[in-house]
Amino acid sequence: MIIYLLIFLNNYIYLIPARAGSKRIPGKNTIIFNSKPLIEHSIEFALRVTEIEKIYVSTDSEKAKEVANKHNVKIHHRNSLYAKDETSMLETTLDFINNFNISDDTNLVLLQPTSPFRRINFFNNLKKNFEQANIPTSAFSVVRCKFFHPAKIGKLQKNNSFKFIDIPKEENIDNDKKAPYYVISGTYYIVPVWSLKETNSFIGSNPIALEEDDSTFCNLDSPRDLINGNLLAESTNCVDY
Repeated sequence: MIIYLLIFLNNYIYLIPARAGSKRIPGKNTIIFNSKPLIEHSIEFALRVTEIEKIYVSTDSEKAKEVANKHNVKIHHRNSLYAKDETSMLETTLDFINNFNISDDTNLVLLQPTSPFRRINFFNNLKKNFEQANIPTSAFSVVRCKFFHPAKIGKLQKNNSFKFIDIPKEENIDNDKKAPYYVISGTYYIVPVWSLKETNSFIGSNPIALEEDDSTFCNLDSPRDLINGNLLAESTNCVDY
């Protein structure tokens, strides 16, 4: 049992998904961002934290394949069935697992290209928390809800009536002093393959989370995000070697 746990805790692979299509930012995963193709930031981060043979790029994009080949990482040639707008990340990942016959005792690290700024120290701490937990089903980064505090969020209904979500209100208190709530940032995910298969989820029933510094958090999902991301890249050193 001890030997099995040691193997499991040290058995990681790194998956970088990069679909060719994108509605909001055409060719998003291979656009030039901070002087290089966007996907290259995630590949280079993976190369700093693991061996080259443990890194995979899943894509149907010829440009993304060129970047992957440049760094000699493995490529999952994504079938067009798993490259549609409605295709979920779960479907794509399970197809990758099946194609490469990835064993259940493997921990999969998902590095989405839309999060180009990552910290090695943070990632190592997330891995440490994951490995020390009791049968975790996942580990991921979160950022604290500040301006958009959940107590102020709700649904806009018919006739423009507004219904708040069910969170206790804290009147006349600044957001940063209210009870903290967090949202998954998408920068880092760790999930055991066995959990992914059993739960059909990147989260599962026993997730572990670690708060990410929102001053360097960046998720490039829209043209406005690109503007903000470029400003962030110019103003700070967002890479921690």
